[in-house]
Amino acid sequence: MTLAEGNDSHPPAPPGSDPKRPARVNPWLMAALSFAAGLAVALVLDYILYRVGLPSKPFIYVAF
Repeated sequence: MTLAEGNDSHPPAPPGSDPKRPARVNPWLMAALSFAAGLAVALVLDYILYRVGLPSKPFIYVAF
């Protein structure tokens, strides 16, 4: 049965490829995405630590 006849299965893999292995991804792209994700997490954690260190009330109101 072909795809034109209504079969919902995937088309056959090209010869010489292993359908169980994912496609190769450019290592430079993966390195760039990994670096960007790490930088985003670092910025969020840095901001959280900055906000934790701030007083809950400004100092001017504590004096009075």
